[in-house]
Amino acid sequence: IHFYPRLPKRFGGVLHEVAKSLNKQILLSTHSTLFLHERELGNFYHMTKSKHYRTTVRRVEQGKLLEGLDLLNAPAEAILQSDMVVYVEGPWDVGVMEEFIAKFKELEYVNIIVLQLGGGSMGNINIDPVKLKLHNPLSFVLIDSERKKSKGGADPAHQGFLDRCVGAKVYCLMLERQAMENYFTPRALRSVFGDRVSASLAIKPFKPLTEQGLGWYEKKSNRDIARAMTREEIESIPELKGFFDELMTVSRQVQ
Repeated sequence: IHFYPRLPKRFGGVLHEVAKSLNKQILLSTHSTLFLHERELGNFYHMTKSKHYRTTVRRVEQGKLLEGLDLLNAPAEAILQSDMVVYVEGPWDVGVMEEFIAKFKELEYVNIIVLQLGGGSMGNINIDPVKLKLHNPLSFVLIDSERKKSKGGADPAHQGFLDRCVGAKVYCLMLERQAMENYFTPRALRSVFGDRVSASLAIKPFKPLTEQGLGWYEKKSNRDIARAMTREEIESIPELKGFFDELMTVSRQVQ
């Protein structure tokens, strides 16, 4: 279809009829002033499907959008062109989440981007969870708890971020165990490191791996270990199963 500066007003009606007859949605991307109003060039429009499979359109002011993207240090297209966004705590967690997502065929045809919130300490996270939802309403967060013992309190900074997510109605899972590495199975560790991992190793949930006889362990190996994990191993952990069940449930709305 060729677009010209002067199209008849009934052209929009033609597109509507074509979309209706094909049972498809037609999106226009053009600089033609027939479709764009010059006073609104500083605004973005974000379209998503609701839980009832209806398309909703939200206008997002440019200033608010760019402010949040700067804090995340993330490219705008990565968020705005994704169906869903999963935020993890640090850079090494990105690879783990990407490998875990790849285990679920139900998510194969959904465009999910995994981004990090900064890592190190949640006290360094300046992003407001409200902005995460502003960038993409289908945003999910998974963070460590940094617990030191069973039924112990989570790190205050992490708990504070979780509370802010709850207040912003952003889906956020705080891990029960200390960190993501505490969910790796001995089998997956041995598949990557071989005999360096004792056959009798039993991962303790509230202790760094470097203090569990794996003094040589480094987080840069996290992606490889996560790739070695199986879907069955992931789903054997109730909280992780719940997280991916939620991703799969929501993903059916955007497929």
